[in-house]
Amino acid sequence: MIDDKNKLHFKAEKLIGTKIIMAEASVTATENAIMAAVLAEGVTEIRWAAMEPHVQDLCNFLNKIGADISGIGSHVLKIKGVKNLQGGEYKITSDYLETGTLALAAMLTHGDVLLRDTDPEHLDSFWEKLEEVGAKFTLGKDTVHVKPSSDWTAVEKLRTAVYPGFATDLQAPFAVLLTQAKGESKIYETLFEGRLNYLFELQKMGADIDILNPHHAVIRGPKELKGVPIASCDIRAGAAMVLAALCAKGETEISNVNYIDRGYERIDEKLRELGAEIRRR
Repeated sequence: MIDDKNKLHFKAEKLIGTKIIMAEASVTATENAIMAAVLAEGVTEIRWAAMEPHVQDLCNFLNKIGADISGIGSHVLKIKGVKNLQGGEYKITSDYLETGTLALAAMLTHGDVLLRDTDPEHLDSFWEKLEEVGAKFTLGKDTVHVKPSSDWTAVEKLRTAVYPGFATDLQAPFAVLLTQAKGESKIYETLFEGRLNYLFELQKMGADIDILNPHHAVIRGPKELKGVPIASCDIRAGAAMVLAALCAKGETEISNVNYIDRGYERIDEKLRELGAEIRRR
């Protein structure tokens, strides 16, 4: 490693396959290790690898252009290094996090929406929680049909986990639904620090929330939300603010929307096409 104050700079004559035991099932770390290993000399084994759909998609893409990766969809990947890769055509999988967010948007506005070209199997834990709430939806092979519903019920526990557990990136959007569910819901964020900061913004809108510690909160509902100026704390918190604004009474102004744009392409345009009154300033 070359010491550089402005960036990380690694240099090697060649890369040699080895066993890598991840400290945690990190998506970015797993993807970087995969991309290094495909052209390394020999065999690389990655243990406690992340197995999110986009990690699997990267592996499938690399195999399509000449890599030799096995164990895809598990926490143990075996990669036999190849000398070179070639070009090819590949269709990227749908974004399961956007699917979940748009499904919640439809539910919170009591809409009847059909989401196409998606893979519902990427969101098993998410659909389980929606069934627990009492939402109405139908899953197809590559579609999700959200139907109008109300009188939602609180969930006893919403605990985030590594895939295929409940995605931490859908925790904030799902919490907005819980503000409209009858009863007391408990949220446990187990993966990241600071992931509950968006709850302060929901409190400004009138949500009944107790933040017990940086990883644990209680939401009581249903509670009418009111439009007020709020801020996006990060990508997924920003999506949650948009959902809260959609179901709030009155006009809501959201700042720091650059976070939202990083994770959701043209989300304002897509929501407008579904009937939302949303505009940029």
